[in-house]
Amino acid sequence: MDTRLYQFPVSHYCEKARWALDYKGIPYQAQTLLPGLHFKKLKPIAADSTVPVLLINGDVIQGSDQIIDHLDKLFSDKTLTPHDPMLQAQVADWEKFAAEKIADPLRCFYYYYLLDQPKTLIPLFSEGGPWYGKYLLGMTYRQIKQRMQAGYHLNQQSAQMAMRVVDKAIARLEQHLETHPFLVGDSFTRADLSVCALLSPLVVPERGYLKLSSLTAQPLRDYRMARINSPVFRWVNTIYNTYR
Repeated sequence: MDTRLYQFPVSHYCEKARWALDYKGIPYQAQTLLPGLHFKKLKPIAADSTVPVLLINGDVIQGSDQIIDHLDKLFSDKTLTPHDPMLQAQVADWEKFAAEKIADPLRCFYYYYLLDQPKTLIPLFSEGGPWYGKYLLGMTYRQIKQRMQAGYHLNQQSAQMAMRVVDKAIARLEQHLETHPFLVGDSFTRADLSVCALLSPLVVPERGYLKLSSLTAQPLRDYRMARINSPVFRWVNTIYNTYR
């Protein structure tokens, strides 16, 4: 079975797709793309330039939610989606919450600070990619930075607003986890996977894909340390240790 995942290693949305593939035990080849230069690679095979993109058995699946949908249809023995329609609706609500209240604001907050540190970002962007990746990114970094700042509307005000959104999300999770070990039902689902994967840049779980050394911007380290005792951090680490 020819299975390839087009990805950015640093992307928490790609981590969500990688986790689903690994959880189901599906062998795949990770194809690391270089930000800003990935358009040409994806244009012939996908609807737009967003990652992750999964090629499996000749099918092209774009987006982490869509990838999990497809994998659950192909490999139903370790389904991540509950069969109960009511639980499915709850899962959908948590996935939307994870994208809008965690993933997108974290991306804004992190890139606002890390884009000023190319010595950190270029290795993260190029990890697992072609040997020339870091050199090519070094030459085009100024243009990539400008494009990302414009595309994600990065500025001090948007970064501060993003921090407040994430804090509210953490508070909601803390309230839910007081009485529930899982987000939906009584077992691990794609809701838990999604929230944990998309929170991973902040929590930096031991079994995650990012290391603390990547948080070279002091505001990011301070923000994380101020929240590290939250039960949400412990829960994310537990889910990672158990299911990742």
